[in-house]
Amino acid sequence: MTPPRRRYVPSRFLRLLPRSRAEILWVGGPLVTLLWTALAQDAVATIAKDYLPAQIILVVTVPGIAIYLLRRRRSPEAAPELPPLPFPARAEDLAGRAETVERVVHRVQTHGIAFVAGGKGLGTSTVATAAAWELEHDPARQRYADLRGQDRGRPEPALNVARRILSVLGRRLEEAETLEAARALVGDVMRASPRLTLLLDNVETWGQVAWLPRAPTVRIVVAGALTGVPDTEQPVMVGPLSPGDGWSLLRAKVRHDGGRLATPPGDPVRSLLRNPVIVVTLAAWLDQNDGMRVEDLVDDARHAEGDVLTTFRRKVLSRLPADAARLLSVLAHLPVEEVAVGTLAKVARVSGRGAAEAVQVLIDNGLVERLPSPSRVRAVDGAPRIVAEPHDLAAVHRGLVGLLAAEAGWHGRRLPDDEHARRWFAAEDTALLALLAAPKPDVRTISDLWRIGDALEAWFTAEHRLADRREAAGRLAAAARRLGHGEMLVVAELRRADAELSLGAVAAADEHLQDIQARVREESRPPQMILTRAAIQLTTRGDPAVTEATLARYRQALPPGDTQGQALAAVNVGALWLSGGQTEPGLVQDAYRRLGAVTSAGDAAGLGVRAHATELRALADWHLGKVKEARDGWTRAAEMFHRAGEPVGRGRCEVHLGTSLVETDPARAAELLSAGRGRLPPAGLPTALACLYLARLGHGDARDLARAGLDALPEWRNMPEPPHIQAVRRRLEAAGDRV
Repeated sequence: MTPPRRRYVPSRFLRLLPRSRAEILWVGGPLVTLLWTALAQDAVATIAKDYLPAQIILVVTVPGIAIYLLRRRRSPEAAPELPPLPFPARAEDLAGRAETVERVVHRVQTHGIAFVAGGKGLGTSTVATAAAWELEHDPARQRYADLRGQDRGRPEPALNVARRILSVLGRRLEEAETLEAARALVGDVMRASPRLTLLLDNVETWGQVAWLPRAPTVRIVVAGALTGVPDTEQPVMVGPLSPGDGWSLLRAKVRHDGGRLATPPGDPVRSLLRNPVIVVTLAAWLDQNDGMRVEDLVDDARHAEGDVLTTFRRKVLSRLPADAARLLSVLAHLPVEEVAVGTLAKVARVSGRGAAEAVQVLIDNGLVERLPSPSRVRAVDGAPRIVAEPHDLAAVHRGLVGLLAAEAGWHGRRLPDDEHARRWFAAEDTALLALLAAPKPDVRTISDLWRIGDALEAWFTAEHRLADRREAAGRLAAAARRLGHGEMLVVAELRRADAELSLGAVAAADEHLQDIQARVREESRPPQMILTRAAIQLTTRGDPAVTEATLARYRQALPPGDTQGQALAAVNVGALWLSGGQTEPGLVQDAYRRLGAVTSAGDAAGLGVRAHATELRALADWHLGKVKEARDGWTRAAEMFHRAGEPVGRGRCEVHLGTSLVETDPARAAELLSAGRGRLPPAGLPTALACLYLARLGHGDARDLARAGLDALPEWRNMPEPPHIQAVRRRLEAAGDRV
């Protein structure tokens, strides 16, 4: 689409505009979701009577604006599964760890899971890997996950850990929007799996894996620092080596002994050999220096500045080729912790073959770790202390941003159906987020940062990761502010407002929208921005006349002849009348008729769009008094959403069905409400209502459900809480007090 003349918003901003009639329904449809807040006030009086009115159905409709865009829909069944990742190679010499390995194996065989805990550099991963190999020799039955992130100072959240585990188990992430949902999915996959052994490596805290379910066919080994692991789990602790075992390991690692290791060393050396990392570094140094003894290096280390390990590593690095030193210098000072070898070679400007050889030299000398994915590496802990920054660090950072932006753009255009693109984003999304969060972005990277933001928007939308979508938009907005780039800020804040609405944070969405409305001329605002404003007005009980005028502006912003967009506008206006306590059957009938055209449009409209239209048409059936037709419609829509890989839509329909059955079939209602709650975002009025009615039905601990429902209610900050939210809050508080 070419922007009109004299527009103050650039053509990139027009990417937010729908590109087809189907997309108008898809982008605008979620507005109807937020009409629940407008309709709930009418339901307040009847809520108090412990009866579910027709209006409450709208309260749990379609959360989020423009989250699942038509151009990003996909059918997960059509894509192949991700290939399994086997265990890393096991160490040839366990150096006194054999008994510890046997304890881990016994623990797994008797309890199904073992926790292997130890400090960094003590060989915890080595022990766990050896035990995992003892438990399972067939690579086809092995699953491995390295749970380190791109930020050494911040452990990966439990939800991210759950998603990684789901990925290595071969499952997509659509339904893993909350930890509770992810845990249920992991449990389902485990219970349905044949015999597998799962090795989870580099786990930093107990909280990252405390949620792990158990299954009889899946054996689990968890390794890492595991701070906070309770004694009840009986963790297998990995401590320092004995001096004798350390000496044996050193002799095994040194390839060219030359008689230097025939006699055991004295106490100063023996005390250092209790750390396997120091042993590996000493072995590398001895191999480089045939005429030197261990005692010579130890004497030098005593008089050097800094810790012994850093001193040893600096000595090793001083004897390595220039390409190796250059790659370590670049890798140690990148804003991300791990990169592909090819990417590292390009940003460091080292030839491909030379880079591969230099990386292998660094690995052999204990300065770089190769990740289970063979093409990715990361520097060892403390690497920035070993090697100075490269003289061209700023250019290196710009090169990394530009390279990853180009790759992200290329792969982003192939989402959601291209499996290679999905795998690329699964490996790189945390790195892309880290680049957006740079504290001092280079002004010359503006276009690259914008491309990264666009690509992450496509990826997180395709994966239905609402919180991550909000995070990416927030980081892009922060980068735009640091760079003083108003156009990028408008795009980022509008995405952020949409994501906040999807997660139930209405006040936060209003703040973001107000921030950008002053930056965009009214005649230049796209329909999505107008819809967002209308949704907030309806949610906060704005003047109905003002809200109707906003919806009229939305209708005017639609492309000419767009009957589907006009149908959506009719639904919105009808909902506005209902929110005022009036009904306008003609408007609902008109929307019903036009939505029917979408449901029968076939593949041209896309499965996700037809599912959404079916859901809305069932809503119209409900308000026309056609209860059976409404329930049948929601059932069909839920199945269509499931086939389209859209769990939030499926969850909405399950909540529709559940709330409609509270009086007539409580058992089935509780089952549907529980399933729908698991698929919805953790915050928002629909989730709160699901908790409320589950508590009322006695499905679970009422106090816990009430607390979860209260936590799910939107925050209003500087805005007065609307009466209908207050009413739901009182009901949830009462449900908790009754216990």
